[in-house]
Amino acid sequence: MIALVLATEREAHPLISLLAATEVSDTPFPTWRSAAAGHCGDVLLRVSGVGKVAAAAATASLLAAEKIHWLINLGACGVLVDSDLLTPGTLCQVRQAVEGDRLGMGDRAATPVECHPIDGEGLVTVNLVTTDQPVFDADRRRRLAVLGQVVDMEGAAVARTAAWFGVPCLLVKGITDAAGPDDRDRLRANLAPVIETLAQKVPVLLQHPSSPARGRAEGSGDVCAQTGRSPIS
Repeated sequence: MIALVLATEREAHPLISLLAATEVSDTPFPTWRSAAAGHCGDVLLRVSGVGKVAAAAATASLLAAEKIHWLINLGACGVLVDSDLLTPGTLCQVRQAVEGDRLGMGDRAATPVECHPIDGEGLVTVNLVTTDQPVFDADRRRRLAVLGQVVDMEGAAVARTAAWFGVPCLLVKGITDAAGPDDRDRLRANLAPVIETLAQKVPVLLQHPSSPARGRAEGSGDVCAQTGRSPIS
């Protein structure tokens, strides 16, 4: 069975319609089921709520209750570096994800968790930083860019929880903004089309072999290599 984890019902709504999913639970985490994956089995779609704690709890409870062989986390992200490959509307897949909130507190950054990018889907490969609060600050953006190229509020928590359960995890993120001080309005303007683009990509992903490829994805841009940045261990 494949599981999809998203932060909000707004992000999930196009997928629920596209996959003709039926709600099977509304508490503590809204969950839908679809047979859209065909030979790969049913798909469970879960809305976690915003933030790392909610994302980890929703993922852990799902993996403890169901036999999931592949987990996909979908959502929006901001950009931490300047790159022609990373513009609003671009879809990315994550090679490594790390929590970025300890920076500046005298602690070492968390050890990145390895994700499972796939071959041949044209997704730009990046490293992801996950924080508890939106960035929208130039100094904070610059500090976080040491750890990765894009930033969100759930991905690393989902990926780390999946790793604890031994479940391969693919993170696919759609870029909405540049995470700068003037980007709040840009995020709002771009969110709806990015959500729709992510939803349209999911049926393609669901037909991919159930064990996602490890390592560098072929046929995609690799911003990690181009920027020379990698997560701090």
